[in-house]
Amino acid sequence: MNNIFNIQRVGWLSRWIISTDMPYYRKSAATTLAVILFILLIPTLQYFFGGDGETAGEFPATVMLFMLAAVFLLGGSYMMYSYSQRKEGLRELNLLPASNLEKFLMRYLLSFLSQLVICIGCILIADLVQYVVGWIIGRSETCFFIPLMCDILSRFDNIPGPMVWCLFTQFLWVHTFYIVGANFFRNIKFSWLFTSIVLFVLFLGGIYLLNSFVENGRQVTLYMENHTWQFSFLFLALSIFHVWLAYRLFCRRQLVGRFFNC
Repeated sequence: MNNIFNIQRVGWLSRWIISTDMPYYRKSAATTLAVILFILLIPTLQYFFGGDGETAGEFPATVMLFMLAAVFLLGGSYMMYSYSQRKEGLRELNLLPASNLEKFLMRYLLSFLSQLVICIGCILIADLVQYVVGWIIGRSETCFFIPLMCDILSRFDNIPGPMVWCLFTQFLWVHTFYIVGANFFRNIKFSWLFTSIVLFVLFLGGIYLLNSFVENGRQVTLYMENHTWQFSFLFLALSIFHVWLAYRLFCRRQLVGRFFNC
């Protein structure tokens, strides 16, 4: 095998991953659609069972936004090895005629993109279904939730640029942390749970460390605001380290633990 990034080999590898993970895609899509549809139907159900039905608004849409963020943070990375519930899937991956880099990138990218497509598709379908149901039962307050989500997001347009960058790097840090967890707890079915526990412990440790520099909660906020760029570059550096570590863990599970399998 040559030691360059082969696009034809990547295409063949992508088709193998999609066909192998298809049962998971179906299960994930059905579960996501059911959960989002239930959340969006809450105001309609209140109206149907005799309530005023005027609570349709920010709470269900905000919950959906949090769900969407959770899918990006968790589902897009920790499900890199959804096929690993079958032992033969692990053996097949080791024997595939592709480099470690190609295997790692395609496993991550396809898992992330599949979660993104499933989440967006389920939101669109659920929003349409809840609107049709509300229209059928005669609920006058029926509305689409997607414009409401956009309206809520537009309220954060006054956040300073450095703070937006800091929030993005924090998101990236958590996201890449779950990539490491997916590769470290590779053979464990609920790897996200163990990764979340480790992340929670690190979060508590970070809060304790910040409290050691300042005296009260207000000063902690001021300290973070005054060191926004420093925290941003720290999270960015840690994110790069996470990706490197995840790749090294991935290589250790392969037949040849080099940057490329030659």
